[in-house]
Amino acid sequence: MNSLIRNILPLMPRSLVYCDVGARWGIGDPWKSFEALLGLLRFEPDGEEYASLMKKRGQNHLIFQYALYREAKDIPLNVTKSRGCSSLYEPNFECLNHYADVKRFEIERVVDIPASSLDLLFGAGVFAKIDFIKIDVQGAELDILKGGQEVLSKQALGMEIEVEFQPLYKGQPLFSDIDVYIRDT
Repeated sequence: MNSLIRNILPLMPRSLVYCDVGARWGIGDPWKSFEALLGLLRFEPDGEEYASLMKKRGQNHLIFQYALYREAKDIPLNVTKSRGCSSLYEPNFECLNHYADVKRFEIERVVDIPASSLDLLFGAGVFAKIDFIKIDVQGAELDILKGGQEVLSKQALGMEIEVEFQPLYKGQPLFSDIDVYIRDT
């Protein structure tokens, strides 16, 4: 642990809670450098990736094998050749065909996965706090924001949200949709 973290840790009344939605491959920089200061709340519906995250789980880590959404229900997940491209939304090959390596978006199967919303989970006492949230879920970011409007508007100090300016997935909300939603809530 570096000296900065060693000096900060005793001053903090509690760990900062970092919510990682679409937790594939774990947390990245700059957050990885401060992992000792974080309580991690992770959501990853893919069973294989969930198992991998569980093997590396730390003391302050909560990891859930279901998707976040705007409501609680089973939802179809389009599992693609490259698992990091899997989405609740279907790939938009009309757009994607303009780019290299488009085969990674090909759907191998569709599976139903359980989903819940941040507001429902918070209300049920599954977690108590979110200080910062990262959402990287291949097009369903706005669905998650809508399902977490109450808890995020009252608790979140910051957000990192993957957005697109072109529809890589059919019907996915784009940057402008997410920007307007955040500004209006």
